[in-house]
Amino acid sequence: MRSKNFCKKLYSEIDLFLREKKLNRYEVAEKMGVSKQNVSDNLLKLKDGKPVNLGWILKLEETLDTIFLFLKSEKNGNYK
Repeated sequence: MRSKNFCKKLYSEIDLFLREKKLNRYEVAEKMGVSKQNVSDNLLKLKDGKPVNLGWILKLEETLDTIFLFLKSEKNGNYK
């Protein structure tokens, strides 16, 4: 259940970012060098609470010059 909620939350963060930047899926796909269908399929999986390939998320972050995934440090609780 945590995985499903995490995926849905990640989708919401990505969707909000894309709307704020006024980017559509075609533009994102073009920047990533993948098909629009690839972007749509992965976003739909997340929206439905299903996991996607971590490499795809990292490529999306790199392409959009942003961070969607944060790791919590065990030592001090700070986020990276």
